[in-house]
Amino acid sequence: MRLSVVNIEYIPFVISDTIISQCLMYGIIRDSDGRCKIDNKIFELYIYNHMTSKVLRENKSINKYNFREKFITPDNNLDFEKVLLRFQQFMKEQYSSLDIEFIDVKVEEYKKEIISD
Repeated sequence: MRLSVVNIEYIPFVISDTIISQCLMYGIIRDSDGRCKIDNKIFELYIYNHMTSKVLRENKSINKYNFREKFITPDNNLDFEKVLLRFQQFMKEQYSSLDIEFIDVKVEEYKKEIISD
């Protein structure tokens, strides 16, 4: 399995950056044409393994929110009715209290309008 750990091509070598400065001081990185270069194969392997482990842990915590299999029909199509029902449930959970506040404000504005006329 191939895993992209860092989605950037390079990190600019900026000595005023605290982390870069410390890594330089401990011999972990060096300046290579204005870019950070890991100077030691042991550190390179250690950092790669650390970042791989971190990415895998983060992906596992994200996977618990993957509901894909609940919305696929036996013939491998999207069950749009289930998707819409779940979306409706989500919207109610997220915005129902906001709707009540909005309605209360609108009712109060309407009452004031009636009274002032």
